[in-house]
Amino acid sequence: MASIGGDEGEATLSNSERGHRRCQYPGCEKAVKSRGLCQGHGGQSKPCKIENCEKQAQGGRMGMCFRHWKATTTSNSPHELALSHLAEPAEEHYNSARANLPSVYDNVIPSSITWKIDRASSPMSLVSFLTSNFKLGRGWHRNQEWAARGDLMVGSLSMHLQAWEKQLVMLETALLAGIRNAPYRELAHAWGKHLGFHSDLVTTICKRKGDLDRLRSPRRNCN
Repeated sequence: MASIGGDEGEATLSNSERGHRRCQYPGCEKAVKSRGLCQGHGGQSKPCKIENCEKQAQGGRMGMCFRHWKATTTSNSPHELALSHLAEPAEEHYNSARANLPSVYDNVIPSSITWKIDRASSPMSLVSFLTSNFKLGRGWHRNQEWAARGDLMVGSLSMHLQAWEKQLVMLETALLAGIRNAPYRELAHAWGKHLGFHSDLVTTICKRKGDLDRLRSPRRNCN
């Protein structure tokens, strides 16, 4: 309960009277955290989606803590940086990017799967794709894949990889395995990650028996 003013004995307001949703647990006046419950009665708090950030995500902040949300909304998104070489007005630029940017699943991946190392007269399509675009900004491949799906990438490149992104990295890693001088540096640059991130990802996914989703904190018991 919160008092109006600071003097003792003045009127107080409950969470519901202040406009906050109240916990559905009988007799509880705390504000809802998730699923209609406060944190103490089973409402789970969500972590900030920025990698390695341990703070809680705030409501209305695009799944981020306040600090990362503020940093994101006051600077250019990685998607803008990756496609800034296009000389178009912003609105037309985004419309055309979302409509025309291809995905590696369209041609690069299929042709790389059928590529034969002992018969090829040219490099694998994925190798050419990564090396020829190395001049683009860090994270260019990740941003283009988001755009190919009709989305603008939200947040920074440190944001956790989505399940579909992990699946694509695993596939690209498998295709590059066994190739002499495989372009792992270019792969890391394309995804906006550190060198060797693909090995770390493969190790993690294998430990999880192929589960691509992030591990969630165990649910609190209600006393």
